[in-house]
Parts: sequence; C-alpha cells; structure tokens
Amino acid sequence: MGACTSARAPPADPALRKLELEGYKKGDGELTVLEDGDGTIGNLLRVEIFSASNVRNIVDGAKVKSSPFVKMDIGLHYPLETQKCRRNLNPEFNQTFKVVDYVPGTPIKFEMCHPAVKKLPEISLGTGMLRAELFKDDFNGTINLRDPGNENPERLTVLKVKVDWVDASSSLTKEMPSKFWIVRYRPIGLRTGPGIQATRVHVDLQPGEEFGVVEVVKGVNGQEYIRLADGRGWAFTKSPGTGDLLAEPLEAEPVENNDW
Repeated sequence: MGACTSARAPPADPALRKLELEGYKKGDGELTVLEDGDGTIGNLLRVEIFSASNVRNIVDGAKVKSSPFVKMDIGLHYPLETQKCRRNLNPEFNQTFKVVDYVPGTPIKFEMCHPAVKKLPEISLGTGMLRAELFKDDFNGTINLRDPGNENPERLTVLKVKVDWVDASSSLTKEMPSKFWIVRYRPIGLRTGPGIQATRVHVDLQPGEEFGVVEVVKGVNGQEYIRLADGRGWAFTKSPGTGDLLAEPLEAEPVENNDW
C-alpha cells in the first residue's frame, strides 16, 4: 500500500506560489467540468477504527516503542490512514472514515504500520481483511492482523472496528473549521451533495476563485468531495473524465515530524 495522498501541496517559494495563483485566474471559462449526474448520491460507507492490542514492538530501547497507525484500503488508488499513536503497543485511534462511491463487493483491507523515519522504511506490523459480505448490513467486532515478522505466529494483533452505512442525505462528517481553497485552471460545476451522480446546482466556481471548505469526503480513485462553507453546494477536486486536479488548499498542510 502506498502513502495516502490528497490535493497537491502548493510550492514553498512565495514568489512561485504568487505566479501560480495568478496563472489560475487566466483559466479558460469555457471548459467547465459539467459531467451530468442522475440526481442520486452514491453509497456512503462509514468505517470506525477504534483501537488495537498486541502490536509488535520493533524499536530498540526500554522506553521506546512502535508508533503504529492503520492503513485502510477500500479499492482506492491510495489507502486512508489513521493518525500515528506514538510509542504505544495498545493504541486507541477512535477515527471515523466515510467514503463515497464505494464499489459493491469490495473488501476492506487493513494494515498496521510503523512510520518511515529518516532513511528507514515504513514497516508492516500486520495485515487483515474484512470481506464485503460481512458488512452487507453492518459489522461491529475485531479483525486479526497477521504479522509475518512476529516470532510467535500465535500472537496476533487484534484491531477493533465498526463498519456500517450512513444515510447520504444526512450530515456526512463533523464540520471542520473553514479552510480556504482555490480553483485551478478550469471552472467547477457545483452539486447538491458528494458524488459525481449528485444533481448540479447550476453554479460554477471560476478559475482563481477562492472559497471556504468545511467538509472533505473521500471518493474512489483519489477523488475528494468538498462542501463549501457558504452553503452553495459541493465540488469535486478531480475531473472524473481526465483526472486533472481542479482545486487545492491555498495553504500547504503542515509536515509531520516522524522522529521515533
């Protein structure tokens, strides 16, 4: 599994960033991304990752332990990831993921990992899979993660999760503080909800336009759906037809310190 990716981080050089932003404003207004939907919102799958126990320690030292996190692959081109629990062999994650455009029949693959640090690679601490038929209605239980690197094959890492379905007409995620995004070179047609099939609202965001975002929901193939803070609707961040990036945060996300 590769690293989780989102919208491309803006360049660090302020002068280059200024030129890039000016370039967005010169986008062609005739190339609005209009892919028409049928008025429906795709299935919304909710996965809650609560905690794990019995994680293998791969760090030397009496007080230093593994810093595990969980990757979750639902047929996306990149996995979703929990936060890292530093130096904890019985981590509590308590994170919820909601995914639009789930493909029926796709299993959920889980992998416990220790992060890459400096020149040291990321280390797998166990993998497991939840078959689609097990969460056809819902699933609330544990998954055994098998770790080939564990000297004791009977000592399994146990991951506690819940998988169910959410009414797409209700609130999808907890509203986050508004963050400013910007439209790149092509206009974006807004929708009534997340998902390519959601009805258009006949409002277009124009190249170079800045707008607040209070919710981000994952789709398939790296797609993200973003809800505008002003209530005008939802936009998608990648063109469904070409895969081109349509919008990005104005400010880069902070770089995490991965020191053990």
